[in-house]
Amino acid sequence: MSTILDFNKLKQLDATYPDMTLKQLLVLSYIAQKPMCTVNDIVRDLGYAQSAASRAVRIMLNTPSKDVEGLGMIAQFLSPTDARKRLLKLTELGESMFIQLS
Repeated sequence: MSTILDFNKLKQLDATYPDMTLKQLLVLSYIAQKPMCTVNDIVRDLGYAQSAASRAVRIMLNTPSKDVEGLGMIAQFLSPTDARKRLLKLTELGESMFIQLS
C-alpha cells in the first residue's frame, strides 16, 4: 500500500513541479538524506553519469547559471577543508519538497 501512496505523492509533485524529472527528484531525496554531499557522491551512489548528475544539480540550484534559471531547491557551498569541492544541501524550498515526498 505504501508504494501506491508514494506514487500518488510523486503524481502530486509532478503536478506542482511539472518541469522536474524523476532523476531530479531522486537527487533531491539523496541530498536530503546526505546533506553536504558532492556531485561525485551522487555519481558514485546513484550510478548516474557525471554530466547527468551535474545537470540535475544545476537545474535545482538556488542561483541561475548561463543556461538554466535554477529552481532554488539546492544550495552549494565551498568545502571548508578543500576549496575544490562544492558541498550541497537543500534550501528551505527543497526541504519542504522533500517532506512532501516522505
